[in-house]
Amino acid sequence: MYNKPDRILITSQMFRQYLEQQHGVADEKIGYLPQYAAAQFDTLPLAQSKKNTVDLMFAGNIGAAQSLTTVLQAAELLREETTLRWHIVGDGSELGKLKAIVREKRLDNVIFHGRKPPEEMPAYYAQADAMLVTLTADKFISLTLPGKVQTYMAAGKPIIGAAVGEIPQVIEAAQCGWCAGAEDAAGLADAVQKFLRCPDREKLGANARAYYQAHFTRARFMDELEKELRRYAQ
Repeated sequence: MYNKPDRILITSQMFRQYLEQQHGVADEKIGYLPQYAAAQFDTLPLAQSKKNTVDLMFAGNIGAAQSLTTVLQAAELLREETTLRWHIVGDGSELGKLKAIVREKRLDNVIFHGRKPPEEMPAYYAQADAMLVTLTADKFISLTLPGKVQTYMAAGKPIIGAAVGEIPQVIEAAQCGWCAGAEDAAGLADAVQKFLRCPDREKLGANARAYYQAHFTRARFMDELEKELRRYAQ
């Protein structure tokens, strides 16, 4: 199936190596066309001007692939950082399990918000000081770049992660945060501490937005897609 098309467009750079090595797809048949974020994240509402907390937020599907137990373990390791708040916005198959862990560990610093409609999400992002992205330690899942990364960047937010593969490469290239290894709770806690010590958090957010503008905008996506379609419509 992979070798039948004239062109394959990939949303993650690491898919190229996978297609070449696992399926024998020629490099010249592969093009990179990453996802873009919804326009509603281009401008966020004004955040709360004065607050006594540092708010970290995960937003999206809550499933096994997202490895949010890693986030809870990091929250437990950083329990003594009393200003920290860990927000989880979304729903999914693992939500009940995560809530049970929070009750068992008495993690008062973890807040579940449930599923929210898309039009309300910018207001949640606005209150976050940094966004969280985690994935399970799976060699195929690590090839992906979840769409939330583009959304986080479009919103101009620093990113703190625990993943291997495409995600840490993008965070490093953008210079917008830190990323520990997949399922590495201690490493995630260390990355959060680096963020807490960072003297210029606003610069991280600005870097994220700049990288989004250079690589992930809707306009760029549509321009590249149109070029691809024209190329093969002759």
